[in-house]
Amino acid sequence: MSPNLDLFIVIKRIGSTDGLKHWIPVLYDPDLKQGYWYHLIDVLQSFEMEIKDRSAFEDPEIDQVKYITVLPKENRSKFANICRQTQFDSCQTWVVAILHDLEQSGVAPLGTHQKWSERIDDCRPWP
Repeated sequence: MSPNLDLFIVIKRIGSTDGLKHWIPVLYDPDLKQGYWYHLIDVLQSFEMEIKDRSAFEDPEIDQVKYITVLPKENRSKFANICRQTQFDSCQTWVVAILHDLEQSGVAPLGTHQKWSERIDDCRPWP
């Protein structure tokens, strides 16, 4: 049994293939083969967490799944609190702010939030 969760950012199309992208932080549990998907809901000014199995990564609307880092399983509720407390005006700026918090606490690699902030509203595929 792994003591860790893998943090991914899922990049999903909104509408047409060359439109804006929806960014979704996902904590994936390799033991349970399921992910905790944190979706920003602009209308409610909040987020929701959905538990989805591995097949959710195969959604045809998903353009890319980018690995970020590993988090100890006991930090899942701390991650949810970071999501809850982070200010946002879009899913992309919300993800960048979450990554900044994780970087500041030494969880995400240095430069992670900067790399992602440079991609806000950028529809080019990631290398």
